[in-house]
Amino acid sequence: MRRNKHQCGDSNNVVAVEFSSDLSIYPDLIPSDIQVSPEVPTTGDEITVTWQLSNEGDGDAKQPFADEVRIVNLASGEEVVRQTLPYDPIADGPIASGQVRDRQLVLSLPEGSLSSGQLSVEVTTDIDQDVLEVNPADDAEQNNTAAHQVSVTLGDYPDLAVTAFTSSAQVIGDPA
Repeated sequence: MRRNKHQCGDSNNVVAVEFSSDLSIYPDLIPSDIQVSPEVPTTGDEITVTWQLSNEGDGDAKQPFADEVRIVNLASGEEVVRQTLPYDPIADGPIASGQVRDRQLVLSLPEGSLSSGQLSVEVTTDIDQDVLEVNPADDAEQNNTAAHQVSVTLGDYPDLAVTAFTSSAQVIGDPA
């Protein structure tokens, strides 16, 4: 053991201090109640997706963030459309603990069979994780997505078929 000039060495290098710490309060943003209008759209239609965004955390959501609406064809797994909707707390106000905001986004379904059949409309809030979220279950960043299924009808498209073909008796000479 090393000793200093007071002959106490290493035995005095530890100090114990008691303190308490509380976790700061944070928001927990959760999308829910997704609706699609019209209820039974047709390929090529413009649809309106609405949802509620609630803050179930203890703190206010004061940072800007974006929600994403993603539509996936359930049969093929292919993405049909994806679009974001920003939220600006300066223009729209912070979302206080316990508050709900109604959100909506207008999208166009593409023409054709990719966007027909059973589709999943998925809403993910805070898509880029700009808002630090915390809850007692420690899953506040994993509860940011909700989904709603919608059945989309294939639109009426012309089915063109050749029924008769005629050609003039024009002869092209031998180029050689």
